[in-house]
Amino acid sequence: MDSFFEGSSPRALIADKAALYGEVRRVLRPGSWLMLSELAKGPGAPLDYRDAWAATASTSFLATPEETRNSLEAAAFEIVQFRETTEAVKSYGARSRAMVDRARSRPIARSVNARDIAPLAMKNTVRGVAEGSIIPVEILSRKRG
Repeated sequence: MDSFFEGSSPRALIADKAALYGEVRRVLRPGSWLMLSELAKGPGAPLDYRDAWAATASTSFLATPEETRNSLEAAAFEIVQFRETTEAVKSYGARSRAMVDRARSRPIARSVNARDIAPLAMKNTVRGVAEGSIIPVEILSRKRG
């Protein structure tokens, strides 16, 4: 848990996505499904850090949607569905904020790693989605062979 405070987190440590997907492929049976809900790097302005997965740009390894697709295909996954979910994420956020406003209470921001930075990380992640720096995607893929 202390590693987050040093600028890394379990998610940030996955710099080599092709190797990650290769290891996932290795342990799956042929024809097995892999479903991912990912945050991808968008074309918008540079991200504000800290965020939910990294404290600095040097510890953030977000891949673009295209890089994600290419890494999965290189690891012999067939992409069955690949979709951007930005509008769904924004809608969910709006509904969540409305529920908090109706309750007139503050949300409990929690992070497994660091509760004290969670509000800033959430704020920066929401801003990243709104500005197009972050693109949420859902991917349904299947192991070939």
